[in-house]
Amino acid sequence: VQFQKHRYFGDPINAVKIFGDNLVFLQGMEILGAKNETRKSIDTLRKWNNQSGINSIQIFAEIPVVGSKLAERKSIFPLAETDTNLMDGQHVLSLPPDGFTCFGLQQEIIDAYRDFYSLRNIKNSLKPLRRFFKHPERSLKLTLMNIMVRAYARNLLSSMTESEYTKA
Repeated sequence: VQFQKHRYFGDPINAVKIFGDNLVFLQGMEILGAKNETRKSIDTLRKWNNQSGINSIQIFAEIPVVGSKLAERKSIFPLAETDTNLMDGQHVLSLPPDGFTCFGLQQEIIDAYRDFYSLRNIKNSLKPLRRFFKHPERSLKLTLMNIMVRAYARNLLSSMTESEYTKA
């Protein structure tokens, strides 16, 4: 089941609920910066991330990999052609859609991470404890995993925002 900002395949909301109720670790993987991206679609995605019950997210900037059809249609910054370390999905490497600057789209990605992994949103990490009496071992494992993923993600976010490329 996939959730896409402009389309639905299956019923992701119900699937997330069923998997969450059965203490299955759920990770959302999202791409920002497609040609029809808007601030509203990003806000909708951020709200869904925070309310859905998923345990972890990965957000990527659209990357036109050198030699791909997307790269033929979309400009890519010359630095990205020589420094392939930047092709990690965490850096905006091409011209963003209308209504965004490169910095603005990069900031949207950072803000979405900060929002999801914020301390005020820690309640999502503790949700498995609601099922403790039915599945004590699984609920404790998933809660600990959530907390570890959250700590790791906050550390990665910090290093991402401190990188020289992001600052530039």
